[in-house]
Amino acid sequence: MVVGLVVGRRIVGVPVLANADLETLVALLAPAVQNVLTSGENA
Repeated sequence: MVVGLVVGRRIVGVPVLANADLETLVALLAPAVQNVLTSGENA
């Protein structure tokens, strides 16, 4: 997920990702990362 963000932002230059500020990217990505990290919590 994070690798895809970096590739899209820095290598490919997807305009939405390349033009977004860091705070916006964190706000978009943080819930997904948190879900991945805590998905096994209730298993």
